Amino acid sequence: MERREGSYLFIDGAYLRVHYDAAIGSVFGEPGELDYARISHSLQCAKAFYYDCLDEKRPLETTEDYGIRKEAQENFLIEFTRFPGFTSGPARYQAAGLPVSDKRKSMSHSRSIC
Repeated sequence: MERREGSYLFIDGAYLRVHYDAAIGSVFGEPGELDYARISHSLQCAKAFYYDCLDEKRPLETTEDYGIRKEAQENFLIEFTRFPGFTSGPARYQAAGLPVSDKRKSMSHSRSIC
């Protein structure tokens, strides 16, 4: 399947995770793992952008525990860069790595998968 040039997939990590876990959990009783590369490939997207918020420190959480949890989240975001055409980052639009004019253009060519 050939990827369409100029097509982009924007993945809101928090939204997808909550709804995917609820759907899979209701059927199998536990959350599953998403195959993001397969999703991007099946939609024939030239590029895929995954963004998610990094958690803030919880009120009673130690600095060490927070650092471990935050590092795991950052490593999860980094993992996406190993797939061809994938970019990831904290939930800031600038993380997409496109100039503003290209962002507007890419949004006009986007489509909903939900």
